[in-house]
Amino acid sequence: MYTGGVPTAHRDTAAEIRAHLRRTVAAIAEVSESDIGWTARSAELPLVHTLNQVHISAPCSARDALALADAQQAHLGYRHLVVDVPEVAAALSGAVAAWNKTDREVLMALSSAPARPVDTSRVSELNEEEAAVLMRRWLEEELTDAGSDVLAQLAAYQEREGRVWHERRLGARDPGGVPVALTKLRSDAAGTAWVEDVYTVPEARGQGHARALVTCAVDDARARGHRLTFIVADDRDWPKELYADVGFRPVAQVWTFHRDVGAA
Repeated sequence: MYTGGVPTAHRDTAAEIRAHLRRTVAAIAEVSESDIGWTARSAELPLVHTLNQVHISAPCSARDALALADAQQAHLGYRHLVVDVPEVAAALSGAVAAWNKTDREVLMALSSAPARPVDTSRVSELNEEEAAVLMRRWLEEELTDAGSDVLAQLAAYQEREGRVWHERRLGARDPGGVPVALTKLRSDAAGTAWVEDVYTVPEARGQGHARALVTCAVDDARARGHRLTFIVADDRDWPKELYADVGFRPVAQVWTFHRDVGAA
């Protein structure tokens, strides 16, 4: 767990990454301040949790965090809290034990060269349609119970998010030229790069596609002189080890608490 003992450099980097993530949400949804953080709302895409979140970024009680969610998300069929503060996350973990889902992500910043050389010659650019096919397959794999309305809103969100960051779509293809793996390299004019959405179709896993894609994205970010390159990983899953091999180091954690409360 990340506490007050985290080095200042890590805290500063984490704060910068969080600012970029918030800026991304604010470019697509309506964002407003609260005493303990901020809230986002999208009337157009209400089924996209990221665009309809309560974000806790200051110390508070679990009761205050839940009260803010109830007030801000009463029009929704769910409650969705994102928490930056470890103490608040710990308190909420006990208070919302019956909620549908609790996730923990790790913010990782590029800080070193890859652990070993990687052949990136398999990587090529994907067009928007090719990337959309892979993203749709990923969503259907991860969200097996999601309806067509949820998938459509998520696809629209991803498209808009990509425009905000002027993303490039990097992919790997099978021998027949069909795309089987994807990652996105996002960049801004301020010298920041964001590696996002690393996915390989099940039948092509174990062939090194993800490592090649992430390494290629990192090489491109370095070549362009980006001052900060980051990635967000599931803190409970193995890909974060791959990202560490490529040169990313953890700087902070983020907790997400989600509960379905019925139809809005």
